Order: sequence, then structure tokens, then C-alpha cells
Amino acid sequence: MVSSHIVMPSFSNPRWILPNDKNLIRNCGNIVKPSSLKAKTAWRVTQALNIAGRPELVFPDRIVVAVRAGSKNPVGVLKSFLSKVMDNDGIDIVLYTGANGYYYQKFTAQIMERSRGTIAYAKIGSTDQARKRVEDESRALKELDALRLTRMKTPAHVFYGTMNGTGDAVLLQTPPPPGFSDVERGLDERHIGALSELFEKTRHGVKGSDVLARAEAALKTLPGERGNRKKLFDAVERGLSKLCPALEGKELRFGLSHGDFTPWNIYLKGTEMFVFDWELAKIRAPLWDAYNFIVHSEHLIFGKGAKEIFALLKGERYSRLTGLYGEKTGLGAHDARVLLPLYLTEVLLYYIDLVSKYELEGTKEGIEGEVALMISELLRLALADIGNA
Repeated sequence: MVSSHIVMPSFSNPRWILPNDKNLIRNCGNIVKPSSLKAKTAWRVTQALNIAGRPELVFPDRIVVAVRAGSKNPVGVLKSFLSKVMDNDGIDIVLYTGANGYYYQKFTAQIMERSRGTIAYAKIGSTDQARKRVEDESRALKELDALRLTRMKTPAHVFYGTMNGTGDAVLLQTPPPPGFSDVERGLDERHIGALSELFEKTRHGVKGSDVLARAEAALKTLPGERGNRKKLFDAVERGLSKLCPALEGKELRFGLSHGDFTPWNIYLKGTEMFVFDWELAKIRAPLWDAYNFIVHSEHLIFGKGAKEIFALLKGERYSRLTGLYGEKTGLGAHDARVLLPLYLTEVLLYYIDLVSKYELEGTKEGIEGEVALMISELLRLALADIGNA
């Protein structure tokens, strides 16, 4: 039995499966999200212990040594498949597994060469839901390749197919270019410039009635017990009711949206930007991604509540940025006022879907349920603001 991989944070719920190689491990760090101080610290500890050759000495419940399992080792099967697809026998991988038991769980493999470091990333989906997300990201990357954006770099699509013998969907994409590693936790003009260009290159007309109909259909098909999520369901219904007169009978301009535009999915290099994780991309209303960045960064990173975030959205800093977006895309002030509650209604539907599936599976919902409650309160404030227009 040969010690071959280090598993974090635990063998029963792995997050990173790292090759136990004193030299190669120095090139494995990109997989850790740099916005997380805890992840950074864990990674540095892992590096130091691995270089010393004794990773099991500290935090035995968080860092344990896995052993080679011969041909049954899933890492080995995946490595063999990726080697064939890339026509490169000299690769090694770090496997990032995501949350254990997660309904949409995917796996991400960081593919490396000793001489060049990280050369690609692979997304692997095993469940029906995860396979669909991998397929959606493949489609989005192909569309982005054709857009030739100047303000936003995105991963290039390398390969999409099914892994032999497993049925798993596999997507290969390029890593961030050299030097792209900085993370900005606050929205600024670089983000606005990139988002407005993406919107302008993909915008087309959408009927307001169709937007409402899709949201109402999504609400009706949500799984789980409505009684357990009454406050959240009620918030969505209030949102749709209030938005109906503002959207019904109108022609809206929508464009391609990332869907998870947040600090931890964006790397920067000076004025340049690299945006990854496009699995939730689809056509949405203008400013959707900008609001998503603000709401999630202010709540999850800076600990702000709904009232504080709403005050920030109305304040000078973010009003200037959303106004700049409006100037670049021809968006009117009234439209912008409606777009915030529209974003909040749609993202709340997303979170209700997540927590309902957690409930059905008997899985602990984690932070998603708390975020959903915060967004429902933020939606209440935004709907009241429409009434004051």
C-alpha cells in the first residue's frame, strides 16, 4: 500500500485530492479559491507538510493520507481518460470534489504537467443534474469563443464528451492565462465594462410576459414541502405580482449573463479580467450579474444584512456603477429600478430550488437557506421602493 494522495478536508468528504509529490504539489494551488482565507491557510499548511513528507502530523481529521486502490482508484480511471483525450501521458491531476452529497455535485480536475504547471481544467458530471450543468457550460463556452470579447477573457472550449464506461459528462477547458490571480472583492468599473460589452454583443428582444410566465412556471415546479418554505414562496409570489404591471406588455432587452458572477469566479491582472465557471450562463435581464456580485460579496464576504445591502445599492458608490452600466447599454432609470426586484425574484427561485432538493435528500442545506432568507427580505425592500417610484 503506497501513500499516493492527500485528501482534504477529510477522506469521507473530500474537497481536494492532491498528488503526494514534493515537487508537483508546488504547482497545484490554483484550485483553491483565493477569496477564502481559510482555504488559503489550509493550502499553505498542506504544502508545508507535504514538502516535509508528513502531511498526517497536523489536523488528522482534516488532512489524511489516502492509499492507492489499484484499478479501482477513480482518480486513476479519470487520469487515464484525460491522458487519452489530451494525447499526453505526462499529466497529473488534482481532483476537487465539491460538497459531498450535493444534488448538482460535479468534480473538477486540475490537469498539470511538471514542466508547465496547470494546462487545463476538466468538469465531470455523474448525476443527471450535474451532467446537464456540464453540458450547459460546454454550450456557453462555445458561444463565448465566438463573441471575441475584448474586456473579458473566458476559458477556451477544448473537449466535451462522455467518459468511457461511466457515462459521466466531461468538459475540458483552458486555465487562466499566466498572471491572472488577483481577486477584487468589490464591484468596480472593470466589471461594469466587461458586463456591458457582454450584454451589448448578445442582446435581443424579450417579451415581459414571457419573463413572468417562465418565473411562474418555475415556482409551480419547485420540489419539497411548500409549508416549510412559506416565507420564501410568499416573497416570490409578491415579487411576481408587483412586477406584473411593470413588465406585462413590454418589450425588454436581455443579453447573456454569467449567472454566478461573484469575486470567487473572477481573476484579475491589472485592468484585464478572466471569468470562469459558466455553468449557469443563460439569457437574462441587464444588470443581473452586477446585482449578483454586489449582493453575494456584501453578504458572504463582508457580513452585511438585507437593510445594509439595500442602503448600499441605493448609495452613491453602487448607483454610480449601475448608472455607468446604463449609459453603456442605453438603460433608463425606471428600467433599472424594476431590474433589481426582478433579479432578486429570480435568484430567490434558484435558492428555493436548492434548499428544497436538500430537504428531499435529507441533506443539510448549509448556508443556502440563510442566504435565501436574506434575499427574501432584500426583495421586500426593493418592492417597496418600486411603490415609491
